Amino acid sequence: MTAFPGWIARETPDGLRTRLEELDSAILDDRDTTLRVHYSSINYKDALALHGRPGVLRRHPLVTGIDVTGEVLTSRHPRWSRGDLVTLNGAGLGEERHGGLAGLAAVDGADLVPVPEPFTLAQAAAIGTAGFTAALSLLALRRHGLTPADGPGPGHRGRPPGS
Repeated sequence: MTAFPGWIARETPDGLRTRLEELDSAILDDRDTTLRVHYSSINYKDALALHGRPGVLRRHPLVTGIDVTGEVLTSRHPRWSRGDLVTLNGAGLGEERHGGLAGLAAVDGADLVPVPEPFTLAQAAAIGTAGFTAALSLLALRRHGLTPADGPGPGHRGRPPGS
C-alpha cells in the first residue's frame, strides 16, 4: 500500500465535507491503469464538490477532481507502459470515480489520451476540461459543415442577425 495526498469528500454528521488527507492506495478503484498525478485543475464542478454542494458527487467517500494529467506507473491496458505521459478529462472522474486532485489516480486506460510532443504535462493540463470541451465543440461544428464564414461578421455584439 502506498500513501499519497488527496482531496476527499466524506459524509459527516454535519453534511458532506471535503478536505486534504493522507490516503492509502487501497482506497482507489480497481482500474487498469495507475497514474502518478502531476497536474489537475479546479473547474466549476470541482468547486461545487470541494464546498460540499450536492449533485456533483455520486458516491462518497470520493477523491475529487474531474481531470488528471500525469505519468503511467502501472497498466494492464495494452496501449500504455510505465512512463507514458497522459491526460484525461471527464469519464466520471470526481463524480462517480475517484478523481485527479490527488497524488495517485486509478483510471481506465481506454479513457486516456497521450500528451503529444511538443507539449509538456503542464501545457496539456493547462488546456484542461474547459479547453478540451471547447475543442470538441469546434470539431462537432466542423463535422456538421459550419465554418467561421457561417458566423457573425466583424462588429457582432451578440444580437441576432437582422435585429
